[in-house]
Amino acid sequence: MKHINTSFILLILILCSLVDLGRSCDFPFRLDTTAGCKQASKAFTTDQTDHLQRVAKNVGSVGPPGTACDHTIERDLLQEAVNVSGACKFYTKLLRNGLLDYDMRLYYWKQVAATVNAFPNTYYLDGATLSAKERVVKNFLSGEVPEAGTLHYLQNIQTYLLDVHRDVKNVSEALDINLQTAVHNVMETVAINKISAMPKETQERKLRILEEAMRSFTKPSAISKLFAEFEDYIRRHYSISIISSKENRNIAEKTCNLSPVDLKFIHCIPPPNVCFLAGAPTMSSGPRVVY
Repeated sequence: MKHINTSFILLILILCSLVDLGRSCDFPFRLDTTAGCKQASKAFTTDQTDHLQRVAKNVGSVGPPGTACDHTIERDLLQEAVNVSGACKFYTKLLRNGLLDYDMRLYYWKQVAATVNAFPNTYYLDGATLSAKERVVKNFLSGEVPEAGTLHYLQNIQTYLLDVHRDVKNVSEALDINLQTAVHNVMETVAINKISAMPKETQERKLRILEEAMRSFTKPSAISKLFAEFEDYIRRHYSISIISSKENRNIAEKTCNLSPVDLKFIHCIPPPNVCFLAGAPTMSSGPRVVY
């Protein structure tokens, strides 16, 4: 029998464990693509001019032709918010110190998954608009402006988000509560079931680890905050796209006496085509009629 290199085997085991820990913050459930959307009484299609319109839909039915099921708060947004909240650091610290196993962590994600997969976070949305929205989400999360191919759809995305705003705001706040509850339940389970069963000299050390992990969860409202920032991102870039043509920029510059630097800060809200200069360097902020 050939000599087995135990150091090599140990290295492989360590690497495998690190891969598993790297997945510890991944949202472990797939997004349901039909059930939640069927519960909505409205869907969003486009008219002959490619503008988004809301249409009535029977509860329990599939969406109109050309639509697909959208999760308004998408998986990527949810994942980023969980990262920002500190919940990932919390879970990972417990995993690395033997206070939580991967299967147990899956259990605590279940209510988050149930909320994000259910109406009113789910609507049938025009397929092209949905595809553009997914790309814009990635642009938003990476700190980039919307890619050129999505600009045509910003108005439709804006229309959609305005229509479902109140319901989805409630969803984002419910997801915050789901996440807070999951962290709290993990803390209680670990303290009661795991640490209390350990020898007394081990308990104190593990309790300190639990306390340190809990301090990682610093932003319990990260989901609702991030979604609000995404809505604002869409508003700003849709507004900018309205006056992005040379002609409209010239009108804005002439009518409002804006410098080229100021034009970068223009936020329009149509109608009545009012421009808000948020922090423009050479002018005081305030409304200006553009055209």
